[in-house]
Amino acid sequence: MEKAKKIMLHPFTACMKLMSSKDFKRMDFNEQLSLFFIDISLMPLLVFENYLVNFSCSINQASINREPSLDDLRKVAMASDFMSLGDNI
Repeated sequence: MEKAKKIMLHPFTACMKLMSSKDFKRMDFNEQLSLFFIDISLMPLLVFENYLVNFSCSINQASINREPSLDDLRKVAMASDFMSLGDNI
């Protein structure tokens, strides 16, 4: 992503790009990091607030009206554990 485009992004737009599977798959790791570091104080809060919404949308897109499996719930619990661990570091 060009520097001028990065500067024009707001933290909410950057979070939306990080949470969108379509946009996320197109970016390499450096682009993902640059989006995250647009606002280092706000981005972790936005990700923590929206990761469950992103999870439920991905479950609904995978198959219509599928209930989350035990493996899906373990992945969400692991993501939550990792985010809370990151708050401690």
